[in-house]
Amino acid sequence: MQTIAQNFGIANYLVPVTRANDSSITGPSSQAAWISLKGYSKVTFIMQCGAMTEASGIVKVYQAKSVSGTSFSSSALPMTHYWTNKASASTAILTRTTATSSQMLTNATSNAMYAIEVDAKELDATNSFDCVALVFTGYSASTLFGITALLHDPRYASDPMQINVNAD
Repeated sequence: MQTIAQNFGIANYLVPVTRANDSSITGPSSQAAWISLKGYSKVTFIMQCGAMTEASGIVKVYQAKSVSGTSFSSSALPMTHYWTNKASASTAILTRTTATSSQMLTNATSNAMYAIEVDAKELDATNSFDCVALVFTGYSASTLFGITALLHDPRYASDPMQINVNAD
């Protein structure tokens, strides 16, 4: 029997703690958690929130040429929508939400969930961009969230070993 864990890559992108150290991830040069999409067609970042104190947090997606973040893009990738239940955190189903200025907007809704999908086709492969990372602005030390990255549609489905998303 095939399972999600066997066929998809699952990465603990940011551990669920207060974001005291992440308030400084305001640009791609300060982001250390880059994920390679060489072996996958898409990544879905799932942000599970706890105590949220910020009225307007911003999350953007950037691309780079390696998992060390070298030669990152000067602007965020285009984003048309994201998924969330921030209108009612007690609702289990996420609602498609229009992105504003290629960014996901979070607010002070505690226990909300957000999801951003990035298709590998969106990356500038012609110029060797194959890694992505999230960049945050507007979060303080008292905000609590964690992010899981689900890499799916492996490009090499017959390979029984998962592809290391933290390696070039």
